[in-house]
Amino acid sequence: MRTKLNTDFREHYDFQFDPYLEDSRDLTFHRMSRTTLDKSQQLLLLQTLGLAVPPFGTVEELYRQTIRMFGRDSKHILDWIGQQYVVVYTDPLAHAGTGKVRCSFDQALQTNSMDFSTLWLGPGSISYRFLQIGERAFWLKYESPSSWRSNVGDVRITILEEGQSMSIEEIPYALFAIDFIPSIEYGFLALDFNTSPGITGTGMENILSPTQIYDHITGRLLCMSELLR
Repeated sequence: MRTKLNTDFREHYDFQFDPYLEDSRDLTFHRMSRTTLDKSQQLLLLQTLGLAVPPFGTVEELYRQTIRMFGRDSKHILDWIGQQYVVVYTDPLAHAGTGKVRCSFDQALQTNSMDFSTLWLGPGSISYRFLQIGERAFWLKYESPSSWRSNVGDVRITILEEGQSMSIEEIPYALFAIDFIPSIEYGFLALDFNTSPGITGTGMENILSPTQIYDHITGRLLCMSELLR
């Protein structure tokens, strides 16, 4: 059994897949730059896994949460909103640092009140990625001194360690990544779930060969297909 690749971007291991498969018994690996889960669905999924996530909703909904937190007549509301930043998702299906802007809460209320957003709680441009390829899982650290987004600009990626993989019952995907940010008040927060994370250029090329990546992805796809029978 072979696996066909359906994608809209290139990775260094793509040549391992067969682009001409027609047999219905063969597998297809879908890897698209725009995910099928929007940002709201991603955060809800992460919550079901028991992970802490930042406060989220439309900018207007976050404002109403703020009122409940401080009280409608509290003089602290305007001060807090003036100092707090939010991340507004102009394209909730985008990844790789695109489709979002960071701005002050009061500016977002004026210009993006109905757009989906999260509170900005990170201390800086650093994140930790849980990357799973088939049944192999790894922890990576992303840092960027040139942007508030850890995966944009002069990015430094460090592979920290191999981790415990998640089951198909938990996450029914052959390749995925969960991104976390460290926050001063809330500890580690999960803020992104990506079913098509990039591997090329992360240093994983020195750990898994293209053949191994293909075999791990195909093996999990096969297990997923058997569970659906």
